[in-house]
Amino acid sequence: MPYDTYIIGLFDPTGNQPDLRMTCEVYDHISDRHLAHTDPENFLTCLMVTYGNGGPYSQVGDGYTGIRWTNLSTNVPGTIVYSLPTSEIVTAYAGPDDDEDEHGNNWGGCASGLVQDLPEP
Repeated sequence: MPYDTYIIGLFDPTGNQPDLRMTCEVYDHISDRHLAHTDPENFLTCLMVTYGNGGPYSQVGDGYTGIRWTNLSTNVPGTIVYSLPTSEIVTAYAGPDDDEDEHGNNWGGCASGLVQDLPEP
């Protein structure tokens, strides 16, 4: 699949957040740097809940906009960073900004208590 193909779209019918999209290239970055591919259910849950319930977050690089939500049960934040002019997500991570040990890959901590596992058949 081409790197510029959009694979995830986040849309807010209330208009509180801009509609965002993620390319294959960005997903590969998040998978390599923040290990999203090892925990896809919690990655997607954290991404959706952060987008839907988060607020503005300014501790991001120049020219970018951030959204942050913190799971109050675990105190683990989820962060989405995007380009406002293009509405493209440039990265996402779960955990504190200075988390050198986990490198922002605490997807389970961000999503804890939000998805109920179904019993095995």
